[in-house]
Amino acid sequence: MITPCVSITRHKAGLYEWTVTLGQESFDGDVGDSSISSCLTSAANGLPDEIRLVEVVYRAVHMGTFERLALEHAAEDIADKIATEYFALTSSN
Repeated sequence: MITPCVSITRHKAGLYEWTVTLGQESFDGDVGDSSISSCLTSAANGLPDEIRLVEVVYRAVHMGTFERLALEHAAEDIADKIATEYFALTSSN
């Protein structure tokens, strides 16, 4: 089974875009969400119920694989983790 991938792009503060791909095929997406958490929730809600795991890429950095239900029910916590990890990985020391 192919694990879907949610890719989130930050265009500017308060303007995000998300895309879900299954393999090489675009499955769903939207522009205009205001946060990472709203992107995660929107993307997860559009997935078929049988999907259990979802990969997440934020600003071209793979941030991990998460349970779909966690993306729906704990999007704020996961978004905070993604933002923190992204900053740690990309900030200069």
